[in-house]
Amino acid sequence: MVWAPEPGPLRLVGTPPEPAPAHPGTDAPDTVDPRDPAEQALVGVHRYLDGSARLSERQLLRQLGSGLRGLTEQDADARLAGLGENLLPEARVSLRARLRASARDPFTLVLAALAGASAVIGSIGAAIVITALATVAGTLRFLAERQADRVAALVRDALADTTATVLRRADPDAPPVAREVAPDQLVPGDLVTLGPGDPVPADLRLLRADGLLVSQAALTGESAPVPKAPDLQPKASEVQPQAPVDVASSGTDLFGSPRLCFLGSTVTAGTATGVVLATGPDSHLGATHARPRRRATRTAYGRGSAGIARSLALFSALAATAALTVNAVWFGGGLQAAAFAVAVAVGLTPEMLPLVVSSILARGSVLLGRRRIVVRRMPAVYDLGAMDLLCTDKTGTLTRGRPTLSCRIGPEGTPDPTVLHWAAVNSLLSLEQGDLLTGDPVDEAVLDAAHPLGLPLDADAMSAVAVVPFTPARRRSTVVLRRPGHPGTVTLVTKGAPEEVLPRCSRFRARSADVADRADGPDAADDLPLDAAAQARLLALVDRHAREGTTLLAVARAHRPARLGGYGPGDEARLTLLGFVGLRDELLPGAPAALAALADAGVEVKVVTGDHPAVAARLCREAGIAGADPDTVVTGADIGRLDDMQLAELAARSTVFARTTPHQKARVVAALRRNGRTVGFLGDGVNDLPALAAADVGISADSAVPAARSASDAVLVSKDLTVLGEALTVGRRSVGAIATYLRITFSSNFGNTLSMILGSMLLPFLPMLPTQILVQNLCFDAAQLTLAFDRPQPSAQCAPRILDRRRTMAFMVCFGVLNSLSDLITFALLGHLTGHQHDPAAQAVFRSGWLTENLVTQALALHLLRPDADTGPWSGPWRQRVAAWPVWLAAAALIAAALGLPRSPLAPALGLGALPLSWLPYLALIVGCYCTMVLTARRLWRSRSRQR
Repeated sequence: MVWAPEPGPLRLVGTPPEPAPAHPGTDAPDTVDPRDPAEQALVGVHRYLDGSARLSERQLLRQLGSGLRGLTEQDADARLAGLGENLLPEARVSLRARLRASARDPFTLVLAALAGASAVIGSIGAAIVITALATVAGTLRFLAERQADRVAALVRDALADTTATVLRRADPDAPPVAREVAPDQLVPGDLVTLGPGDPVPADLRLLRADGLLVSQAALTGESAPVPKAPDLQPKASEVQPQAPVDVASSGTDLFGSPRLCFLGSTVTAGTATGVVLATGPDSHLGATHARPRRRATRTAYGRGSAGIARSLALFSALAATAALTVNAVWFGGGLQAAAFAVAVAVGLTPEMLPLVVSSILARGSVLLGRRRIVVRRMPAVYDLGAMDLLCTDKTGTLTRGRPTLSCRIGPEGTPDPTVLHWAAVNSLLSLEQGDLLTGDPVDEAVLDAAHPLGLPLDADAMSAVAVVPFTPARRRSTVVLRRPGHPGTVTLVTKGAPEEVLPRCSRFRARSADVADRADGPDAADDLPLDAAAQARLLALVDRHAREGTTLLAVARAHRPARLGGYGPGDEARLTLLGFVGLRDELLPGAPAALAALADAGVEVKVVTGDHPAVAARLCREAGIAGADPDTVVTGADIGRLDDMQLAELAARSTVFARTTPHQKARVVAALRRNGRTVGFLGDGVNDLPALAAADVGISADSAVPAARSASDAVLVSKDLTVLGEALTVGRRSVGAIATYLRITFSSNFGNTLSMILGSMLLPFLPMLPTQILVQNLCFDAAQLTLAFDRPQPSAQCAPRILDRRRTMAFMVCFGVLNSLSDLITFALLGHLTGHQHDPAAQAVFRSGWLTENLVTQALALHLLRPDADTGPWSGPWRQRVAAWPVWLAAAALIAAALGLPRSPLAPALGLGALPLSWLPYLALIVGCYCTMVLTARRLWRSRSRQR
């Protein structure tokens, strides 16, 4: 992909890439779909960037139509008009996709089938009502997710809030001038200068660099800054012939190229000049951001709801078949038998099922919003409640994402404050010669640690003579300074990688000196020669700390006679090693407590990171994650050697996965889900996108890159992991409310359906008309909308919750039979009360009596069939938790409707007749029998559940 050199509109051209093969046997979402333009674009961007890293500087600038003096303003304006602004594409879900997702809800599909059946037999009113309710449920879900998108947009990073320094010319003969522009005005071919703290505004190829360190944590998960320079030795992969690019793994190789800097990374130290290769959607981040992330399998909500819907459809089909058979035998079949069979199926299926479930999930999303958690996909509320395993990235999610000083030790490995003093002197004077406001994070970490100790005490009296800066090739920095009271001498202080500093040392300090003892020269009595054996011992000390996740920097010093000439790398010799300072990426303050709370809530935590295995293991141990033994860390190389079944077995018993590519992260998540776990993934970088899509619920923070936030199902507005515990509580409360609703409505409807079939065999008329069944179900379901506001069961918050299909169906049959027994008692008493049952008026009174009894017992079921309390004053086998006031109000309204409908103006249209007052004592007797049976059965059910 290069710039077209011919005149005319500027454009990017390239060869259509070959689709990359997926890993054998995987369903990871990070494989290339040759039919998807977005997939092809990502592969093309990878090839273009990889090829640009291989070209010489002259070849690249020629292909870009640029030069060492930058573009002219006219060229830049033309390219901006042709390619558009340097903005990331907004990863929005289309209106059609959202509506399609709502329509695919399993509960909605069941209702759609019933509506179609009702329309076929001529029950147009029922079909319209069912369709309207399903539409309202889908609309509620659509509006909730659209509102979540608007809230998420408020926390989106704005690229235009920063500026970029670009070199441009007013005309072809004018010299280049550096000026600040908005990053969205950059175009390919622009020359950009970078300094400490600058975000990289586009994908760049470096032309010049001085000590450049770039943090790519948001892209790769690697916490340590990466050295970048155009003249660094390329990796072997960069000098080999270009091969087809695999989206699943090529990103890691690209990020390792020292000549390339990527949009989304940040300069931590040094300066550089680079030429813009790609902007906006043509950049690596833009192509990744625009690439759709499809879930390979259903989430926990999809699996649970589909299982319930299948069982409900099966029971409806069996009930309709039974009703059709009974009518064919008793009444001779015909259209009336078909209408009755459809009415039975409608009676078994709650028409407001999608609406009630959507209302409960919407209520959960509102509660999560109050806890500063934005839910972008409404079923994610359920998935949070069902989650029993959380996979998390390390850098930026569990850690601060920047180094902190963890130790200061002498050559013997014992604490030594003198080392920190001289390291702080090196850092302070290095920053003074550079940029104090945006310095190297290592120097800032050293100074942050020295400041509380009052170090360095006499830094103001010191003056820097020269600074030999850090570069990626040297991996060390040296300051030359004068100290008061030491005329004619200067002191060299060197700080850097041990393998670079130790060979330049001739002696080492064998004792811990007091901070005030700063005048010791290299010939002090306590200094020992640094021979090969001592150097090997010191390198072993460095390696031991590295395995524990601590990076040691060596600190050395030398006193030399002052001279007029300059100082350079040649003066870094015959130094005295003072010791080491250790750096590590520390945990966020609330991370251990948050992880402990997750463990108490029954959620297992695994770490899947791209960082070093030793660093990952050490942080996991500090965070209190069980099983984080360094010897058991699974690396990306290990994952690459395993097929899906082997990986599933290994993932089940492993806790830490390190040095993983984005594709491997997704494979780990898919393997854990294959083991039957409900998996959440917490990540904030571009390298986390495949895993976020592969998980049941993807979670990110507001500080995550925009692509990660867009791919997430839930976004933590504040970077506080303790809110995850609150999210679990709300999610489990929502799952519990859905499970309670399904149990109550299914058992009641099953009992009514069974009674309908038995009643049609015992009575010379239908015990309830289809319209009456529909009205009864609507009243009952409307009352159950208040379950979203019910008090949660305390014990339900202690463990993950799912919709158990078998248990739900068993509950439905058990308590549905009890409901049917009370209906049979009602039939007997109503038959005695109405007398001659061939009279239409008597039939209307009979139906009114059964409708009244049904609604009253259903109102009581709202309380009696709710989960029991395990503790507190309302515990016990015969007692029940006190419901929230909306549930009480709904139950009262349902009883009022039961008693008022037969005497309302709607009674004639519904085929109801006014009930005599003599029916009330019978009703009280039936209700008493029903309550006794339910309480007894509930006690037995609870006892059997505990035994399981």
